[in-house]
Amino acid sequence: MVFYLDYVLIFKNHLKEIEMNIKDLTNDLEKVSNIYADNFGINRTPEWLLLKLMEEVGELTQAYLKCNHQSKNHKKNKLELLDNLEEELADVLGMVLVISNKLDIDIENAVSKKWLKYLPINERTCI
Repeated sequence: MVFYLDYVLIFKNHLKEIEMNIKDLTNDLEKVSNIYADNFGINRTPEWLLLKLMEEVGELTQAYLKCNHQSKNHKKNKLELLDNLEEELADVLGMVLVISNKLDIDIENAVSKKWLKYLPINERTCI
């Protein structure tokens, strides 16, 4: 007999096998961003994308403050607050990737040059 916990462990192990590639993720996010723009009649200029990123950073800040009892939580439980924080982090990351794509910036290379230069090559898990 397989118990619920066994299914959870199997599912988590399966998820570990699925790697998310930044380029593929960016391509998918670009499609979603285009759908959003089409639905709302938005011209996705670099300026609009940057303003949208700022909006998302504001929402992330609000979600963080709610999780840390520094703002009204509107009667949400801890799990709901954490889910909202995760969603807002995803929005910020998504907008960063969409902006990098719009500006033809290789974000993987940019992160490597900016951040990974401080980490010895033999300690990196990515190149």
